[in-house]
Amino acid sequence: MKRFATHGAAPGGSTARDADMGPVLVIRGHLALAPMIRAGVYLAEDVSPAKGVAPRSFSEGGLELKVTPPLLPLPWRLSLMAGAGYAYVYSPSYRTTVVSYGDRVSLVHIAEHGGMFELPLGLALGRKLTSSWVLVAELSARLGVGFFGPIYDPGSGFSGRDSFALSLAIGVSFER
Repeated sequence: MKRFATHGAAPGGSTARDADMGPVLVIRGHLALAPMIRAGVYLAEDVSPAKGVAPRSFSEGGLELKVTPPLLPLPWRLSLMAGAGYAYVYSPSYRTTVVSYGDRVSLVHIAEHGGMFELPLGLALGRKLTSSWVLVAELSARLGVGFFGPIYDPGSGFSGRDSFALSLAIGVSFER
């Protein structure tokens, strides 16, 4: 997952720094409400590394709606997803070295945490492999809103807000 930061200044006065790409694990469970509509929950964990700061971890969960319109011929299927959830953000303590008046000084940044509400959106293309298994490629985005906690305060180790994230995933889905 690639997270993009907004609304902040990184140390040295530059604009908010973006995190590098990091791994993400998502587990979903849906129940059919109608032939093409499913509702369910998702749980996710991702790591967001960035230069000069400790990698942040995001523990996420929420509700989502999945619509699978019959636009493609079998065995292919297209799905659209939208949801709402919460993400807990944690950054462990880390040590950095800065140069102050010609001397190298070691600084310790204490652990920080916070949270945000998120709005996940997704587009998935699937191919039915067997009667129960589907191979899925998914492009998804997460919009972050309602940020709180010390990790999002000015002057924290990570400056900015995680307003947008983008991921491309390949996986399998079990359906009955």
